[in-house]
Amino acid sequence: MTVPTFVFVARPPKEKSLFVIAYTASRLHRSIASSWLDETPTLRDCFFPTVTLKFRRALEITINPPHRPRSKYEPLRADGSLVIGFSGGIGSAILLDTIWRTYVLEWNEVPSGSKKPPKPPVWNKVWVAYVEQANAFDGVEKIEKVKSIVSRYPGFELVVLHIEDAFDPCSRERLGMSTTSPSNIRIDLSSPELSIIPTPPNGDNSRDSAVEALRHHLASLPSLTAVYQTISTYTRLLLQYFAFSTQSSHVLLGSSLTSLAISLISGVSQGGGFNVKEEKEEKWRGSVKIVRPLRDVGWKECALWAWWRELDVASSPTGWTGKVKRESMTIPQLTKDFIVGLERDYPSTVSTITRTCEKLQPKGESNGICVLCLRPAQANAQAWKEHISIRQTKNPENSVPPEQSTAFSYKDMVPLTDHLCYACHTTLTSRGNKARGSSTTDPSSKTTLMPIWAGEALLKVPVASRTESSQVSNGLDEEITTSRKLAREEMKGMINEFLLDE
Repeated sequence: MTVPTFVFVARPPKEKSLFVIAYTASRLHRSIASSWLDETPTLRDCFFPTVTLKFRRALEITINPPHRPRSKYEPLRADGSLVIGFSGGIGSAILLDTIWRTYVLEWNEVPSGSKKPPKPPVWNKVWVAYVEQANAFDGVEKIEKVKSIVSRYPGFELVVLHIEDAFDPCSRERLGMSTTSPSNIRIDLSSPELSIIPTPPNGDNSRDSAVEALRHHLASLPSLTAVYQTISTYTRLLLQYFAFSTQSSHVLLGSSLTSLAISLISGVSQGGGFNVKEEKEEKWRGSVKIVRPLRDVGWKECALWAWWRELDVASSPTGWTGKVKRESMTIPQLTKDFIVGLERDYPSTVSTITRTCEKLQPKGESNGICVLCLRPAQANAQAWKEHISIRQTKNPENSVPPEQSTAFSYKDMVPLTDHLCYACHTTLTSRGNKARGSSTTDPSSKTTLMPIWAGEALLKVPVASRTESSQVSNGLDEEITTSRKLAREEMKGMINEFLLDE
């Protein structure tokens, strides 16, 4: 058995000395590891100031911008409230603990004999927002567990959102959305252009209807990777909308250095390379800053913090636990296995990934906001995707333009393809383990509802862009083309003359 070894050079934190920790362990018993950790007071004394310094350095620069440095006597003051995105994992638990200790407990401490008043609070109010995802896959709710964790931090107010709120029209007012925009945008998944189907409101705004719409939407996605990415995107947007409705200036997420590296590589592999910058830090609607203060703290440091602070972590959702078959694993899960495995032999892997992604710049300009993820969408993304795809086009002689509907104001907002970013279009149309929009003979299985913010985003699309997009669907082009997905044998036949003999 290999015993843990600590080799460190440390001095009191006031001397601003760096310390180096070399730790090796091989399946140690918990009590043995605990005894070794507890017998290193110098390591513990240096660990917390160092991690807290990384945390504050990543966060406070967004409160006081670099062009307006804060003087020694100027109080740290944000423009609104704070929303902490709490998932129940170790990263969000550390985020909760660090915010409370740094900006609540220690911030209000006044040395004995001092006549100075306590510092003013950094934020007007601190919200802890938790998005319950149990209804997405028949999981067990963690609300009571989350309430018990948050109750340990006085001054923090917990608000519980649900993932099905993304399809509940009654949630629009609570999330600060327009109540006059259409909330029943339905798209045709069997159409290559993802055409919008005008659908009258059904009048059923119950919670069960929202859960049913969510599950139907997830079931219509072509792969498990698409489901995983969709839930992650909708969770992020619910937090951002809640922050905007409460006039909050910051949304903090508990992504560590390791999880950020996994998210960056996974996002690029799914077509999200244009939004690499937003994956690390984002400013939404001009006032809400999405920050990941633990982006310089690795998993091992997070584990030590949670150990010494004795933090409680809520269990993972039932739908994502247990052993998963290799063919059923998602791209984020495969990316995590690859990076974590590589990190064992090359400890600087995750930091190299994040530093490299910081240097990346998107190619081309943005032509608007994606109506699904509400992030910048690259120009001519769909034209490039069509250029590299193998498909068959024809100009039928008896083609008749589709009949125009005048019952809805957004009738000219077709196709939806032109208002999606490359990553979201890939999520809806990628090749998966089932044919898109053809799982059953029921016509409703070929369509799916979009989240409630899609209608509001479509109404904000410039009229010129909508008119240009609608020309194809309204039959205004001189040439009418149709496309269909080719079978593998048919594609092989088209390139057969270029293949080398075995």
